[in-house]
Amino acid sequence: MRPRYGKSVYFLVMTRPAWDFSQPLVNDPPIWGTSFLELPEFYNVTILLPDGRAWPWQVHAVPYPTSFHPPNLACFKAWVQRVKRSRRTSLIIFAGGGGIGATPNIRRSIRKECDNGNSSMSRNTTNSSERDTPTRRLTFDAITAGCIPVFFEELSAKMQYQWHLPEDKYPEFSVFIPKEEVVFKRLKILDVLMVIPRSEVRKMRESIVELIPI
Repeated sequence: MRPRYGKSVYFLVMTRPAWDFSQPLVNDPPIWGTSFLELPEFYNVTILLPDGRAWPWQVHAVPYPTSFHPPNLACFKAWVQRVKRSRRTSLIIFAGGGGIGATPNIRRSIRKECDNGNSSMSRNTTNSSERDTPTRRLTFDAITAGCIPVFFEELSAKMQYQWHLPEDKYPEFSVFIPKEEVVFKRLKILDVLMVIPRSEVRKMRESIVELIPI
């Protein structure tokens, strides 16, 4: 691509999170991954990848590829109708692992609420109204399934996907609960979700359906 000023603009598409390529150059050998994105030679390259970093201007996150690939418009419309008709039998569902260590963290807090029988742990995203979606493919699997994502830190999505999910739109389709309130102040996730008016939940689900094509 050559813009008007006559210089080439380079794009690089990567399939791994930016953190895998962001080891400090002074780490030799690297603790994990590589220092690819820390090399000065790549400061003038626009990097597209599924999980970026908020601060480098050249890194732009794009939605994770999902397994949702309808072969035609009819199949897509049929899926949308199924999402609209789906009965949400669980208020919250956590699809993921981790959080089993002794160190306090948001995953451990979520698992504890699930283990108490207040919700469920599953990968069947079509059966829940809201669920934890940290930055990973499941964020977009949840949206595709019509679930209302619950974010616990802005870096999960709000500070990542500005090209596809504008920052001012997040209140329309998601719930934000600061992880510090849950982990250190013992705020119950279910207590927050249960007081959301049904009318507001309905509007968020309508907004989610509009995001499915993304």
